[in-house]
Amino acid sequence: MATGDKRIVQLGKAAATAKDGVFAIVDPITDQTVQIEVQKALGASRANMDWQSDTTYELDDIDPFKNFVLFLGLAWKSLQASNTGNIPTENTFWTAETISPADGVTDTQHTNGLFTYDDSKVIHNNAQYYLQVAAPYLSADIAAEITAGDWDAAGVPVINFLDFADQGSPPGYLAGRMWFGDLSFNLYDNISGTSIQIGKETVIDAHNGNGVTLDNFTVVGSTTQVSGVPSVIKAIADTITNANSIGVCTHDILVGEVGKVTLHGTASGDTSIWNENDLLFLSGTVAGQMTNVEQEILKPVARVLVADTEVNGGKIYVFQEGIINITALGQALGADESQALTTTPAALEVYENSPAPFELNVTVTQVGSDPYTAEMTPASIGASGFYRISFNISIDATDNQIHIFELYINGSPSGILTAIDLTNNNITAGNGSFSVLTPTKLTNSIDIEVFSYVVAGTSTITAATVTLNMERIGNV
Repeated sequence: MATGDKRIVQLGKAAATAKDGVFAIVDPITDQTVQIEVQKALGASRANMDWQSDTTYELDDIDPFKNFVLFLGLAWKSLQASNTGNIPTENTFWTAETISPADGVTDTQHTNGLFTYDDSKVIHNNAQYYLQVAAPYLSADIAAEITAGDWDAAGVPVINFLDFADQGSPPGYLAGRMWFGDLSFNLYDNISGTSIQIGKETVIDAHNGNGVTLDNFTVVGSTTQVSGVPSVIKAIADTITNANSIGVCTHDILVGEVGKVTLHGTASGDTSIWNENDLLFLSGTVAGQMTNVEQEILKPVARVLVADTEVNGGKIYVFQEGIINITALGQALGADESQALTTTPAALEVYENSPAPFELNVTVTQVGSDPYTAEMTPASIGASGFYRISFNISIDATDNQIHIFELYINGSPSGILTAIDLTNNNITAGNGSFSVLTPTKLTNSIDIEVFSYVVAGTSTITAATVTLNMERIGNV
């Protein structure tokens, strides 16, 4: 090339594509041909850390910029203070360090090692990070280093889609881990041993304020909150208030701890005592338990999907359903039974071999001819309010008397709602019905009873079929 010719010499392929080294450019300010490092041209600056025999090197806890050097393509760390003139090799003065492959430009997955470029760029958890301190920099724990501000996030690369392999069984627990298996996308939350089926269930955090461990499958209701989390206790269907459950525990929750409660979705556990497709109600006698037997206050909470032990895949489907009003309290059947009536109102006795709930909240033992002796279990009013009460009766009687049937509140004659003549002067059998609205609100502490008497003389009922229905109209 002629003297004064500023044309750049063409580099060979190896030099032109190298990640380090130099090439020539024309500096427009000085109008001179100069050399520039490849990485610097691309935006990265390599630290000046070539070993010099006359430079004194120190320990890293004294001066981090005077304890690392590059020598013969390797990185070395000084092991002694006042380290001068000692050629780097594995000895008491120096030890070799791994050089990070990060070059400050290309997307390189982070690995621990010595970073030799300022503004080194790495990929960590699918995010770009740039080194915020000057090289040389020894990285050993990038998570802690990010917290300390040594690395700065530069954004997350665009992800067009993710493919999940179908897992035959759940992977090991790690908070935040997501996988695909059992036809669902699943996520590990902050409770080991539990997972959330994304889009297929609703799960909330709940604080155990019950005073005892809440076992898996315990039905709970909310009473208050602790640090913004609902505090729950065992629900029980003995009153309307206590029966207002919010969900089912999906694992054992210790006293004072926060666990998971399922509002909607599947839950695994021992379902071997039930049958597939059984509708499960909140128990009215054992707090927190489910039963497939209808209760006086009906609060459906789940349905059995798989009836088996927990190990063998027992599973229920939890859902939220309001308390069902009791609209039909029952029917009592009598046959070949006799009950003498006079002009004094007497509670109607109808017999059967199973509970006949015609008097609320009072357990009454009715005694008739064998084998018709039954203890009548009272049924509860579904919710306080005004009710329409329907009454129907069909009887056989021995005398041609007019039989009067009346509905009482609180078992007192002063509580008569209405009356009906069931028969006439010419027949000994008949039937009748009436429907009335209660003049005052009924609550689950009020007794309702049917009384019967004759207008004059005496009569004996020999057989009777009675139906009493109650329908809640409203609360105002």
